Amino acid sequence: MKLKCDKCNHRPFWWKLCCGVAILLSITTFSPLVIGQYTLRIFNLPYLLAAGLIVGIAFILLTIAGTFFYPKSPKNGDK
Repeated sequence: MKLKCDKCNHRPFWWKLCCGVAILLSITTFSPLVIGQYTLRIFNLPYLLAAGLIVGIAFILLTIAGTFFYPKSPKNGDK
């Protein structure tokens, strides 16, 4: 008897969510939120540098999460 885990059934949803967040992060990177002419300082860094680091770390974390949620292809006999 083969048991299906609930975690495996939700894998495509989480994969699509990771892809959607990656697209939103890409759009946000080139928006005025990041490229604006601000004189703020975040974490004692200039705003543009700090925003780039935050977006970069978010992409790294998203890539790590995506490796766990990548949909597995069915075996030859499974359909």
